[in-house]
Amino acid sequence: VTSNVASQILDWQLQCLMMLKSWLEHRGVRVSLNVNRVLAHACIDQADTLKTLSPLLRLEINEHFFTQKIVPDKDPLLHSLARICPLWLDDFGIGSANLQALMTRQFEAIKLDASVFRRLNNSLSGHLFIDALRQTAAEVGTRLVIEGVETAEHLAELSQSGAWALQGWYWPAFSAEDLLNSNTIKSITLGKDLL
Repeated sequence: VTSNVASQILDWQLQCLMMLKSWLEHRGVRVSLNVNRVLAHACIDQADTLKTLSPLLRLEINEHFFTQKIVPDKDPLLHSLARICPLWLDDFGIGSANLQALMTRQFEAIKLDASVFRRLNNSLSGHLFIDALRQTAAEVGTRLVIEGVETAEHLAELSQSGAWALQGWYWPAFSAEDLLNSNTIKSITLGKDLL
């Protein structure tokens, strides 16, 4: 994606969010935008709008954001984004979404990748690893979100994990039109442990 196209995409997304802002605020809904380096530069250009939306908007730094030549702690682009809007680190455990990025202390939350969760979920040592990751994240002021929740068993196991939030196909997907149509959805409950 070229920087011009990225800027257009971001502009369109932010216009949509500005139109939905009061609806989102009224319901306490947070929205996240997945950000790569090209889109991150477009975010810098839209800093004022992002700051306006920052109470309900999160930028998810994707697993390809950092390159081999970029040390996360010394990345000026990451630090600039963190001054504009709260950041989440997406797909933790794959690509460059790793412990080195977590230790920058720039992230409000890390999202454990669904495929990593599935591998870890099959063993006691995997559950111990998830708990250690949650504790390590907490030590640097970061919360743990676990992606890949697909079954009632996952929900039951993870509801006691200490994770801040859970995400996955266990919950049905809704279009923006569905969310705005009160006849389609009577109510949506978003608790502190559900996204």
